[in-house]
Amino acid sequence: MKLRTFTALLLAAIMLFALTACGSQAADDSSSDQQQEQQDTTTNESNEFRVGMECAYAPNNWQESEATDSNVPVENVAGAYAEGYDVQIAKAIADGLGKELVIVKLSWDGLIDALNQARSTPSSPV
Repeated sequence: MKLRTFTALLLAAIMLFALTACGSQAADDSSSDQQQEQQDTTTNESNEFRVGMECAYAPNNWQESEATDSNVPVENVAGAYAEGYDVQIAKAIADGLGKELVIVKLSWDGLIDALNQARSTPSSPV
């Protein structure tokens, strides 16, 4: 019993030392500089947090025709409001960033294309 406990503790200590040896302070500093530089060039200067979704996949996201306290207007569909888990998470992120949430309804097939376009042009839908 003592040998088994000792072996388990020894293996745990070896794994701990192996994991801490993998890190490097210099690498962390350079990667954070690169991330900050990339963020500076891709930051949306507007006060909007734009999210594209299909608005047809309950309970994650769906479309409603009446405004409530918890749903958000869909920018590109008149009289439509988005609701669901995705919308609530997007609202929390937008609030944390101090931005206004804008929901854009897109077809499922067009979501990836819209994201790729957003990387290259600031006037993309999302």
